[in-house]
Amino acid sequence: MNNRKNDWKLFPAMLVLLTVVVGVVAFAADRNYPTAPASFQVGITSTMVAAPRGVRAPNWVAGTVYAQGDMVRSTAHTSRIYWNVTTNAGAATTCPDHIDVDNDATDGNITWRYIIPRSRKGINVQCESVGPVWLSPRPDAVVSNGTKLIQNGTWWEDEKYQGAVYAISHEATNTVITTEY
Repeated sequence: MNNRKNDWKLFPAMLVLLTVVVGVVAFAADRNYPTAPASFQVGITSTMVAAPRGVRAPNWVAGTVYAQGDMVRSTAHTSRIYWNVTTNAGAATTCPDHIDVDNDATDGNITWRYIIPRSRKGINVQCESVGPVWLSPRPDAVVSNGTKLIQNGTWWEDEKYQGAVYAISHEATNTVITTEY
């Protein structure tokens, strides 16, 4: 009978240990956030500065000319989606297959960025240049319409927004930094 009483004395220590293990596993599972800040040169044409989440993308096909903003699914790992962050269109040569959120992969003339497959917890967009730039959820961002950012201005949205973000500049090229959480 004494042994059972001693077992219960160990219960608080075992509970603490279990809590620590669960916390470490949760932290490890969340290692992809925040993403490394991504820099974009935004000019007088609408540029996607954050890809949407929960998208359906076609399979990558060799020789296809992909434009900036196009998304594809890896043919080797069909759960992986990549976004073309190159400013000019280019023909695909090598299927993207990396899962490093801090580095992009080059495919001929195309630069592919891996899209984390789960919902983001928030997004921050900052104008690093003189500006202004305008942000829009639509691919056809328009100058003087939408959220205006001036130099060092920021836009933050929480987990409710999972869509794409597009930016456009009035005349000069401006640097926009996007960080996803």
